[in-house]
Amino acid sequence: MRILNGLFWALRKQGVEASAYVHDFTICASAKVGDTTVPIELEPRNSKGRSNRWGNHITSQSLPASTPLRLSIGPTWIDDAFREWTDTSEHRLEHILAEIVVEIIVHGESDYRQSLQDEIDRIEEEREAEREQRRQQQARLNAERLAALKLSGELLRQAQDIRSLIASVKAAVVAGTHSLGAGELALWEQWANGVANELDPVISGQVWDHLIEPDLEDI
Repeated sequence: MRILNGLFWALRKQGVEASAYVHDFTICASAKVGDTTVPIELEPRNSKGRSNRWGNHITSQSLPASTPLRLSIGPTWIDDAFREWTDTSEHRLEHILAEIVVEIIVHGESDYRQSLQDEIDRIEEEREAEREQRRQQQARLNAERLAALKLSGELLRQAQDIRSLIASVKAAVVAGTHSLGAGELALWEQWANGVANELDPVISGQVWDHLIEPDLEDI
């Protein structure tokens, strides 16, 4: 069809490739603007899937050349992205091909910019999700470090209480308050000191659970 041929020729002059195929009585085409495909449809202005009096479906090849046409670009379900032009008594489509070419290119570039912005937004959302995940992980590590510090304090107090008790018992035995042989006292003291050392977070190494600031890179 001359309109589509003229449109394709004008698009190619602008470095835009286009192609077309026929589906029923609608010519379906597309133009490639950068990485964006702009859909184009050319059909009879009042087309609604008509049939002729013999019941045969009317195709683009069977329509007379004088049939008023409608050309549209963009998806019909998105109002802001859909544009159409129709033959009227004032002008024919072939007279406004330059306007249509400009609109196709603008439409494609707009879609491309929007797709880039969508991709940027998606990447930023992913990054924000990762940052939030890291914040939560850091908060968990800090809470674990604080809990380990408090545990060290409790364990040290228990160890010191036992050592204080050992000193008090030895003093009582020496003073004669309690009757306990030197050998028995030594064995008890050795056992009690062992318990205290096991509890002592410095000796046991439990303090390492909080000495170094937690780093997410280490997990």
